[in-house]
Amino acid sequence: MIKKSGKIKIVVILLIPVILISYKLYFSNRFIFLIHKDKILIHKVNSIKKLNKVAKKYQGVELDVVYDKNKNIFDIYHPPEASVGLSLFKYFQSLDRPSELKYWLDYKNLNDINEAASLNRLKYLANNFNINKQNIIVESTKPENLQSYDIANFNISYYLAKEWYKKEGEELNNCIETIKQNLVKYPGITISSNYKAYELMCKIFPDNNKLLWYSGGYGKYNRWEDTILLHKIVSDDKVKILLIPAK
Repeated sequence: MIKKSGKIKIVVILLIPVILISYKLYFSNRFIFLIHKDKILIHKVNSIKKLNKVAKKYQGVELDVVYDKNKNIFDIYHPPEASVGLSLFKYFQSLDRPSELKYWLDYKNLNDINEAASLNRLKYLANNFNINKQNIIVESTKPENLQSYDIANFNISYYLAKEWYKKEGEELNNCIETIKQNLVKYPGITISSNYKAYELMCKIFPDNNKLLWYSGGYGKYNRWEDTILLHKIVSDDKVKILLIPAK
């Protein structure tokens, strides 16, 4: 007969690998993906090589686009980096089934001048590749220029000022006031920002749907904090998409 102390030792020995595996799994993007697959897209997929790598594993991708009015194309790159000559047409064309993915377009240069022409181009691309417009998110810092995309049945998101959440004092208050004014003009619009802004967004803009991105690996000192926050984010009904980096 095994003594009580012996039984405890056996249980502890059996539990150790379970705890270690659970620990490793919990702190991985894969765990978040497995639980909230419908909310996860891959961040900054700006090349066909990377697109082909992730297209069959994830439900969608985020990419940076710049509209070239002279060529009437969406050029895929992230300024100030140089263009590599990859158009959105070629991007979609490289996929066997482009209609099966979701696309978050970080539109870098949307403005009054190119709004109509770029909208027509995107409608053409969606129709040509049989992509449901609801599977395309158009994101911009210019909510006033997103309204025509909304009317055309694309999803839209108001990209809040870059690193606005890092500002302090009067500068932060002014930034928040500008955002609030835009939200009054365009009620119900989805807002997007870095995951680090999540708690501030919830406090100030609790009723707006949110799109967020996590762009880096866990840091040496913030692994626990980041992981807990990311799990909180994907569990929030107001958060519709979380971007994560591909390995």
